[in-house]
Amino acid sequence: MISVVIPHYNRSLLLKDALQSIQNQTFQDWEVIIVDDGSEEEQIATIFEYIQEEKRFTLLKRASPKKGPSACRNQGVVNAKGEFVVFLDSDDLLKNFCLQQRYEVIGNNPTIGIAVFLIENFTRIPGDLQTIFNSEFSKENLAGAFLENNNPWQTMAPIWRTSFFRTVGGFDENLLFMEDPDLHLRALKTDIDKLKICYDKPADCFYRIHHNDKTKSGFYLNSILYRILFFKKIVLEEEGSVFYIQHKEQIRKGMLNLLNNFLYYRVNEFRDLFKQFAILVSESKLFTDLEMWRIFALTSIGNHENRILKKMKLKGLCYRLLPK
Repeated sequence: MISVVIPHYNRSLLLKDALQSIQNQTFQDWEVIIVDDGSEEEQIATIFEYIQEEKRFTLLKRASPKKGPSACRNQGVVNAKGEFVVFLDSDDLLKNFCLQQRYEVIGNNPTIGIAVFLIENFTRIPGDLQTIFNSEFSKENLAGAFLENNNPWQTMAPIWRTSFFRTVGGFDENLLFMEDPDLHLRALKTDIDKLKICYDKPADCFYRIHHNDKTKSGFYLNSILYRILFFKKIVLEEEGSVFYIQHKEQIRKGMLNLLNNFLYYRVNEFRDLFKQFAILVSESKLFTDLEMWRIFALTSIGNHENRILKKMKLKGLCYRLLPK
């Protein structure tokens, strides 16, 4: 049996399409576990309408307070009966051959703990973009890609052997962003030989791209905060280890990508986060004294509120001089 775990929060209309895509599967030995994270009662009532005639659908309600999709996914796996598990977000879809294709790869091969498949992007109508989410890397470069924020795949791409997912330790419930790179990195560190990449097969699911206004403060707050926590966790747990030494350049580059792509132009908005980033850079022991000076001095000068400095347009110049 394959357990499909769906975290949910106030998306019942989109969830209906996700559930229908599972009912349409050519492979029928499945169960669905929906784990709700405190949705409004109207939303819960709507979900009950969807699932009441399908015995393979189960709705679990997480205890408050709201903890995010990682906690929901972990709770789903705790209650899963299947030998294998697939994670599906409530706004995404499976193609009708998805579970069949995945089972044929992993079902009779006990050496595989996680098999990864291609994801097709869409916005409103499945097939409207005809682009692929995944990026292709050699096995030895996968960890570095996750560290540099060039994620080779997303949460929906793998089918897991449930026992291997539990061995890896599940999702980190403290990470509301970056939880899937963290999980997949731990899977690679646990046993990379249990990974099978199946990019020779057709994309078997749809990932919905939302055109939200990403200039909003909340998006950048979470993007910056949880990237800092992601790298802080790596520094605290791995500093001095073989993994840390082998991937120090990728960890370093990932931190610089965080500064250059997210934090630099928003320092005045998120000064406390920049202080956390500064501590992280120092504790990582991956930067020379000169590089740290360039990071802190150039960022401070470039973001200074002095009107004369603003007129001199130093912000762009300082950005170009930052370590890359």
